[in-house]
Amino acid sequence: MAAPLTLDLQISGDVVERQDLLNGTRILTLEGRSDDGAWLLAGGLAWNIGRTGAPAEGDITLTSIAGDEVFATLSGGGVRDAGADDDADFLLALEYDVDGGTGAYASATGWLIAEGALAGDGFRLALRTHALAP
Repeated sequence: MAAPLTLDLQISGDVVERQDLLNGTRILTLEGRSDDGAWLLAGGLAWNIGRTGAPAEGDITLTSIAGDEVFATLSGGGVRDAGADDDADFLLALEYDVDGGTGAYASATGWLIAEGALAGDGFRLALRTHALAP
C-alpha cells in the first residue's frame, strides 16, 4: 500500500455567489487559492443562519496546478457567529469525507478538516488532510 498523501494548506478567496433563502438558509459558492499558489479550491456551503451550528450541506474540489483533483463532501463540523470583537462574520470548523479525485488522487479516501472564517465577500481557511490514502 502506498504511503498516505498529506496536504496542509492556507487558502483564501472569494464568496462568488451568495443566496439567502426565506427559510433562513444561506448558500455560498467559494473560490480560492492556496497561499503557495499550488492548489485551487472550489466549493459550496449551506447552513441555516438562524440556527448556526451544524452546516446543512457542502462540498469542495481541490485542484493542483498539475491538474490532480481531490473531491470531498461535508460530513460535520460547525458554523458560528464570530461576535462583535472579531473581524469575521462567521467562524468555520468543518469536516469533509474525501470521496475520490483524479490523477494522483484518483482513488483517494480519508477526510480533511477546514477551519477559518467568512468575512464579507471573502474567506480564509486552514485545510489539513487526515488519512488521505491514494
